[in-house]
Amino acid sequence: MIDFGAQMGSMECQKIVSPYKRELLEIFSGNEDMNGYFINLVKLLIVFRVSGKNKNFGGEGPDCLEFIKSEKILGIDLLIPQERWKNQAPANIRKYLSESVRECFSQLVKKAQDLGEVRDEEKLLLDFEKGIVKFEKR
Repeated sequence: MIDFGAQMGSMECQKIVSPYKRELLEIFSGNEDMNGYFINLVKLLIVFRVSGKNKNFGGEGPDCLEFIKSEKILGIDLLIPQERWKNQAPANIRKYLSESVRECFSQLVKKAQDLGEVRDEEKLLLDFEKGIVKFEKR
């Protein structure tokens, strides 16, 4: 359903944030048939851009929503400032990522609707909700 990528601004943020990204990948990148949700799209993609001591991506939240027509991919960046992960309790990081992924997903779905790509919105939203609740409860 959703693929997750990441660009990390330091080894420290990689150590802290990467396990959450792996969990999200495990939950959302199963063997679902994307044609069940969409007409032509083959992938939704959320890329974490996590600021750290070596690289500051600036900003916070969803950014750079893009439809790569030739690859049939709809993607969005999630800008994560250092203060959202550094010196934060794991429960706070998980809550922040859950809320942020929800926001990104909402924007991806809206864009897919605007493109006339959504085949089964009800199943798409239901499957996402099941997955994000599973992430929140870990």
